[in-house]
Amino acid sequence: MVKRKLVAATSPDILVEVNGETYNIKTVTSVKTVEVTFTLGKEYEADPGTDRTAKYVTTLEGGDTLKTVEVANPENVATRKFTDDGLVMTVTAKGVTGSRTFKRA
Repeated sequence: MVKRKLVAATSPDILVEVNGETYNIKTVTSVKTVEVTFTLGKEYEADPGTDRTAKYVTTLEGGDTLKTVEVANPENVATRKFTDDGLVMTVTAKGVTGSRTFKRA
């Protein structure tokens, strides 16, 4: 619980690099840095910062939204919608949905 509160109080920098269909998303906070690299539509293994490694598939929807689905638990979904102003990340897990908005630097 303490870790969740600490992470929620941070202002992370999210760096997204795109090379064709390969993406590298690096989330940097004062507490932890999480880096995930994947190719669109291909299964990959990652720890998204939860200290739990799982398999995921990420697709691009509508040209501006990355949708990540956990393979073993398809109701666990994260979307990252990119806008001119920044990024809106929405996560759904165990029937609960939360979102966070990040401003473009």
